[in-house]
Parts: sequence; C-alpha cells; structure tokens
Amino acid sequence: MKYLLSGLLAGAILSLLIFQGVSASELHTGFYFNLSDFDNMQAISPGSSADFYVVPHHEKTYLLSGNGHLAKTIEIKDSLSEFSGSGRYYIQYGKVGSSIELLGYNGERYWKLASREKPLLSRNGKLILLLIGDHSRIRMFDTNGNPAGVKEISGRLCTSIEFSEENDFACFGFADGTYYFLDEKGDVINKGTLPPGNIVKGIRISSNGQFGTVHYGTDQKDYLRTVNIPDNDSDDEELSSLHVMKTALHVDNDGRIAILDNDTFVVFDDDADVIFKVKVPAKRPGQGAITKLGEYYFVAYTKNTGESQLYVFTGGGRLFYSKEFAGESYLAAAVRDGSVIVRGSDSLFSYKIHVSGS
Repeated sequence: MKYLLSGLLAGAILSLLIFQGVSASELHTGFYFNLSDFDNMQAISPGSSADFYVVPHHEKTYLLSGNGHLAKTIEIKDSLSEFSGSGRYYIQYGKVGSSIELLGYNGERYWKLASREKPLLSRNGKLILLLIGDHSRIRMFDTNGNPAGVKEISGRLCTSIEFSEENDFACFGFADGTYYFLDEKGDVINKGTLPPGNIVKGIRISSNGQFGTVHYGTDQKDYLRTVNIPDNDSDDEELSSLHVMKTALHVDNDGRIAILDNDTFVVFDDDADVIFKVKVPAKRPGQGAITKLGEYYFVAYTKNTGESQLYVFTGGGRLFYSKEFAGESYLAAAVRDGSVIVRGSDSLFSYKIHVSGS
C-alpha cells in the first residue's frame, strides 16, 4: 500500500509543475509508478462499467483505472494472452496448444474454441480476429464465439492489424497490397488495392469508423493514403522518408491523420493535404505511438540516440510540452478516462490537459 501512496503522492507533487500553452491550457502530470511497484499494491474494486489500461509485465497483467488505481492482477503461467483494449476481456492460449479460450477480467469463462491461430480483440471485445500461422488468412468471430460478418479474408502475408481506439472497428493489410476496413460485426465497410509492387506497412481506422489511413510503400519509397470510408474516396501523398518497419500512425474522427515520418511529425487532412509538419529528432525504427487528447497530439518514440522522447503538440502544430526519458528504452501512449497514460520500459505515468474555465 505504501507504494501506491508514494506513487500518487509523487503524481500530486509533479502536478504542481504546470506547463502552459495557448488558450490558457495547462498540462498536469498525474500518477507515476515504477513497474516493479505493482506487486505491492492493493487492488481497488472498479465500477461495473470501468475500462482499464492493460499493463503486461513479466508473467502478470495489471489492469489500472485512468486515475492509477490497480483494479486487478491476472497471472498467466505457461500460456499466452491477448486483451481487449478496455481490459474487460482476454483470450488465453497455449504456446503450442490447439485451443483458445475467451475469459472476462474477473475470471468468467465464455467459450473455448479449437484453434492454433493468434487471437486479437477489439476495444470492447465485440470483434475477435484469428490470424493463421502463415499470416495468409484472418477469421472473424463475435463475443459469443460465433463466426462474424464475412467470416474470413485471405491475402499474401498480413503485415498490419489494428483496432479503433474507441468502439470496435478493425482494419488490416497484406504484403500483396490489399487492405480492409471492418465494422464491429465483421463486415467489410471499405477495401482497396495499392499500386503494384507496394505493401501495406501500417493501417489505422478512426473511432467513428468514418476515416482510415494506409501507410504503404516499396523498398525505395513510402506513401500515405487517406480513406473516406463511406464515400469510398481516397487520396495519396508521398512521404519524405523510407520506413523499413511500421511507424507511429493516428487518424481522428475528423479525418486528420498524423504520422511520425522519421525526423518529421506530420498531420494531414482527409484529402492528404499537409496541415502542419514539425522537425523532431530522428526516430529509431520500430516502437512509437501517437494518440490524441482533445486537440493535443501526444507523440512518444525512441530516438536514434537511444533515449525515449515525449512531445505534445497543439492541433495547429505548436510545441506544447517536451520531455526526454533517458532511462526508458521505449514509450507507448494511450487515452484512458480523460488522461493520456504513457508506459515506458520501466515506469508508467499519466498526463491531463486542463483548459481554463472548463
């Protein structure tokens, strides 16, 4: 318990350090924990409709509320697990097993299915995707374990699968240049094919299911495609850098698309026109995240020099906050309960934006 109090106290002290930007907005730091502290925390019973931030660490997974309270510790030995974005459901499966099982965070057992595929769950667990071992086929199931929507889609080597931050939309793409956007029922709401020779390197769908984006390219050049899903309209823009691995990508409910293009943070509108671009230290290939809280972009990634970096930009491209984390080998970021929760390799902390008068 003393670790919980010390973490919250540290957050309270840090919240006195206020970073002011435009429109009298303020960035407040919330809780801070070292990941090794979790085993000494006492769980606090969550509300029936609470969503969690999922923190896998060693053989345990910790479910935290947006204010930093530990709600549940789930220990899974000798098997693997995949959690829904809300943390309320997870699938347990064996490393070399022949079945997968859907459970609730309190241990409720829903169904068991004979399968050797890798499971992935949407935000609220309404849509479950099963990826075959050679990455050539994806099957769709609902929460009840029944085949959903189009039931299955095949392609040559699936390269990216993502779910919307809120709600239960899904998207994925293949090395053959085909890509798909799905609703929560597993039905295809938009699909496309890239120019010959291009592969899907990254893909995202907005939380309202209206907009999508596809990062694609070859071994020589990369591009970004914006997709208006209901209008079946798309636009393409060339990126300034070649990416050998997927990079941080985000699309909001207004169709604005953000990407970390190596040493440039760029935001496009839904017609692929640049809204703003900002130079940043070059990133290391791989780990990185972009999320959005209100009109503020949180950009977290590992720099080429090895340190991790967090930037906060306004919707107009103004730098609002910057912090380097020399001791963290990577950073990831997600929105929960009005806070942005940032996880590093060794710690977990949160931020909130306060607008004067709100």
